[in-house]
Amino acid sequence: MHREAEIAAGEMLRMAWIKGNGECPLPVEPQRIAQDLGLKYYVADLGRDLSGMLVRPPNHDAEIHVNRDDSEARRRFSCAHELGHYVLQSPEEGLPNDEGGGHVFFRSPLSEMGTDRAEVWANGFAAALLMPRALVETLRKESSAIVILAGRFSVSVEAMRFRLQSLGLLMR
Repeated sequence: MHREAEIAAGEMLRMAWIKGNGECPLPVEPQRIAQDLGLKYYVADLGRDLSGMLVRPPNHDAEIHVNRDDSEARRRFSCAHELGHYVLQSPEEGLPNDEGGGHVFFRSPLSEMGTDRAEVWANGFAAALLMPRALVETLRKESSAIVILAGRFSVSVEAMRFRLQSLGLLMR
């Protein structure tokens, strides 16, 4: 499942972010990618227990909402996570879509528990989108300081640590 999310994120980066010369500018800006794909992006008051959501209203453009009270790094990850739901639920993926009825997908603290396959997939997609494997591997050789790497990718130290572990670049 992580491999599929990694591949999908790589495809999105190639399609929507990587420049013609093959350069992947850092940090990856999921908000711009979302907007370039035609999704509307909002920073909103979502309450304490909700980090983000993907809203697919019937017959309208999809919308990503992230919590204004979260840190910028958290909002970026939430946006990338919701992009993962968007990709996972796209008709071309052969998965359910709004079928005219609309759907809402939430990123809550429960999404980090690893019990829901769609949430695990969206988290893997978000990590791969914001911290592309090849760049993480290259920059890891230049710096072993997780805080410096997190700054380069504009993610939290926790997200960077988890990504390094998942790529086998950090001992547990």
